Amino acid sequence: MVGPSGEAAILSYDGSVNTLLPFSTDNDKIEKTIANLKPGNSSARLYDALASAVGLLRGRASGQRRAIVVVGEASDSGSEQRLGRVLRDAQLANIVIYSVGLSPTSAGLRAPDSQAGPASATPPGTFGGPPMPGTAQTPTSQQQYGGNIDLLGLSEWAVRNVKAVVKDRPLEVAATATGGTYQPAFREGKFDNAIDAIGGELNSQYMLSYHPTGAENPGYHTIKVTVNRPGVKVRTRPGYYLEAK
Repeated sequence: MVGPSGEAAILSYDGSVNTLLPFSTDNDKIEKTIANLKPGNSSARLYDALASAVGLLRGRASGQRRAIVVVGEASDSGSEQRLGRVLRDAQLANIVIYSVGLSPTSAGLRAPDSQAGPASATPPGTFGGPPMPGTAQTPTSQQQYGGNIDLLGLSEWAVRNVKAVVKDRPLEVAATATGGTYQPAFREGKFDNAIDAIGGELNSQYMLSYHPTGAENPGYHTIKVTVNRPGVKVRTRPGYYLEAK
């Protein structure tokens, strides 16, 4: 995944976030660190770990590709950071997040109620919770917010509202918001395939950059990239948010 000229740092997270290996170009040392990972406790400070990774990458040379590969369950417990703030910072630092999701069943059982979400206590056709901010409360919007989620819309909403809580599919939201990919690896054989897919993409890309007009205007700025080549799918982050100075 790192490639012949890349470097990597390795973090672990449970009830705390630990830097197991600072940035290194030594592939043997990187592999040994991963091979010697030890089981942690039952907490999962996923958002704090992502924030730490963003902070480490912001200090690297700006001409290098910046990517985070997070492997874990799709739940968070105990983090001080909010996902929206982490994603806003990642977008501004040109960091792409790739995520590999482990067992969602296990994550759902372990997660606190605020993450897993309680069973509906209202009759069919009624709404037991508030609508997604900025939308009317309709069956379609509620389905998107709590079931068949609009990941692009949810990722933009999280970045705009950095203090809000993201309850659903955080690994997929993180990838969508930064232009990365989410790879489920719920069965043993799928994990190697997921890592290979991410490594292949990281080592077969080129970088497209631009200087926008009105770049100093605060607020959310959308990004849309199109190509005139048929059969090609373009993937990019949906935008970025600039705070008022």
